[in-house]
Amino acid sequence: MDEYWSDEFSSSSDEEYDTIDEPEIWCQRELDYWKIEDIMEEHRPPPVIEFIENLNSFYIREAVVLPIMDDPCDVMDLISASNWHAFWQKGRENTKANFSFEDFEALSEYCLMMCEAIQGKTTDDRLRSCILRLIGYGKFH
Repeated sequence: MDEYWSDEFSSSSDEEYDTIDEPEIWCQRELDYWKIEDIMEEHRPPPVIEFIENLNSFYIREAVVLPIMDDPCDVMDLISASNWHAFWQKGRENTKANFSFEDFEALSEYCLMMCEAIQGKTTDDRLRSCILRLIGYGKFH
C-alpha cells in the first residue's frame, strides 16, 4: 500500500504530453469576421461611411452576404439616388447631391476589398448591394 502513495506512482506534469492537441476548428462566419477586422485595422473606411468603425463585424458581413439590394432610394435621398444611377451609367454628376461621384468611387474601392475578402470574386450587383447596405446603416434617408 505504501507503494501506491509513493512518488513513483504519483501523477506528473508529463501527463500533459499524453493528450492529443486537436486543431481549432472555426466556422466560415468566424473567419469572415476576422477578415473584416483585418481590413478595418489596415484600411480606414472612406469619410462618407466612417460610422462603420462603430459597427461590429456582424453588420459589415451582413452588408456583403445578404440578398442583393438594388434600390438606392431605400437608403438615401432622391437626388443622391439619381446621382447613384448617373455614376454607374457614366452620366453627369449632380453637385447638389449628398453623395458625390468621388464618394461612390471611394465606397466602391472599399466595398470591393470587403466583398473579395468574404466571397472571392464578386459581381457588380454584389458590390453595389454592399455599398447600399453600408450606407443604409447611416442616417442618409
